[in-house]
Formats: sequence, structure tokens, C-alpha cells
Amino acid sequence: MLDLRLIEKDPTLLSKSLLKRNYTQEDTNNIIQQIAKLAEDRKKGIQKTDDLKNERNQISKEFGELKKKGEDVSSLSKRMGFLKEELENLDSQLIETENQLNQILLN
Repeated sequence: MLDLRLIEKDPTLLSKSLLKRNYTQEDTNNIIQQIAKLAEDRKKGIQKTDDLKNERNQISKEFGELKKKGEDVSSLSKRMGFLKEELENLDSQLIETENQLNQILLN
């Protein structure tokens, strides 16, 4: 398996390796571009997931405090439901992106 950090740091190493394995320059460039795009999508997905989890944790804390006081928590409850659904969608997208990236890196 290829090391993603190494490829990001110096894509010419991968390019040289692929050219030695009889890939065309065009195919090599396409592979490097695919890896770069998927790696960027992965990073963005992880960042967005982390941001949503932080928001969920803050809302959860606020939810508990308001519930203790006997105040209305319906808007927070709706937001929590939205965040749960959004996180599930992002997680499945992230898994798909990682699978695609790993498939390229393994070949």
C-alpha cells in the first residue's frame, strides 16, 4: 500500500514509480489527481464531522442544563436530530471516499 503522506509530500516519487511500471504519463497524472482529490475530500469530511460532533456535544451539554431547569428543549432536540442525521450521512460519505482512496493506493 502506498503511503498517502509521502505521495502528498512528493508526488513525483509516485509518478516515477508508475512510469517504471509502464503506465503512460497521462494515466500517471490522472492517478495522482484522483489521489489528491480524494485525499482533500477526506480531509474536508473529517473536519466537517469533527465540527458537527463538537456542536452536538455543546448542544448536548446545553440540553442537560435546560432540562434540569425545566425549560423547553424542543428546538435543541430538533437540532440534535438534524445533527445525528447529518453525521450519519457524512460518515457514510467518508467511508466511501476512504474506500475509493484505499483502492487506488492498494493498486
